[in-house]
Amino acid sequence: MRIVHVTQFIVPERGYQDYYLTDAQQRLGHEVFVLSSRGSEAIDTVRKHYTDAYLYNAGLERFPNGVMVHRVDAYQLSTRLFLRGLGRELRRLRPDWIIVHGVLSLIAPQVLWFAVTTGFEGRITMDDHRSAGNRRRSFSARLACWLFRQVVTPLLRRKCHDYVAVTPETV
Repeated sequence: MRIVHVTQFIVPERGYQDYYLTDAQQRLGHEVFVLSSRGSEAIDTVRKHYTDAYLYNAGLERFPNGVMVHRVDAYQLSTRLFLRGLGRELRRLRPDWIIVHGVLSLIAPQVLWFAVTTGFEGRITMDDHRSAGNRRRSFSARLACWLFRQVVTPLLRRKCHDYVAVTPETV
């Protein structure tokens, strides 16, 4: 099976589920790819927490576990990224299964748009990472989250085969 993970950031040195899941799937014999931004973190997160963020080179990279990662340029809106050329890369890779890490991001509607406009027949899994600890508290952020849940989330759930909430509060 050809599996493509779509995520805003992936940093192999940190591990995290995106890395370990791709590793396990590859060891099971699947062809596994990751589409991600060049960044290691969102720019405003870097400024707020003074983390040591950096940009990876655009293009293909092979992780130590053998998984191929294609890093693309992205536009940033707050902490959310829009991956440039995502639809084109998904068409090129022709996945059987797309796993989207982070529902409340701009990549989730991008994958939805890809699926609707291309008639994608494969499996789509949305992995929702929201929790009380990573939500913004401003009025505009709460309004954007509410609108996303009222408008985009129902569309995503209709098109997806799996909707995985990582905490009870994300359901």
